[in-house]
Amino acid sequence: MNPRPADWDRLHDRLRQLWREEPRFARADLARVACPTTVYAAAHDEIIRLDHAKMLAASVAKGTFDLLDGASHFAMLQVPDAMARAIERHLVLVGDAKIVP
Repeated sequence: MNPRPADWDRLHDRLRQLWREEPRFARADLARVACPTTVYAAAHDEIIRLDHAKMLAASVAKGTFDLLDGASHFAMLQVPDAMARAIERHLVLVGDAKIVP
């Protein structure tokens, strides 16, 4: 999907740096997030570490965690129906929507 495959090495180097240094959110800062927040993670994500996603969800006062099975970092493309249901669960959780069959 990369529009410039010749730049792969540069992209990979930058991603390695990101993986070493992120996330940089302080748990105290995350605890001040007052709105209900759902952190989504994909079971086979090659970019975001599962433990980081779980930490983010656990650190937000009203945080929840939702794992998308059978997907990687591109879950919205790979499992769009599961992603839509996950978003619906969040909206119902915060009281902004009702799931209509």
